[in-house]
Amino acid sequence: MQSLAKFLLCGVVLAAALWCAAWFATPRLVQLGALRDEAALLLLIVTGAVVYGGSILLLFGRRWLVSLVRSS
Repeated sequence: MQSLAKFLLCGVVLAAALWCAAWFATPRLVQLGALRDEAALLLLIVTGAVVYGGSILLLFGRRWLVSLVRSS
């Protein structure tokens, strides 16, 4: 149950980071014109991967990640 709560916390952190990234980037990408949506999507993908990966490592630790990789 504790792991589920940690994953839930990671999801909340990810949602907040993606919301902030979208709010910050949308007005700054207007000048790109046709590629505005694609650039915003790329920014959200990168932000999501970094934030979620970092929060999982922070909450579960490196030992958990190594044991997960070895068990599969």
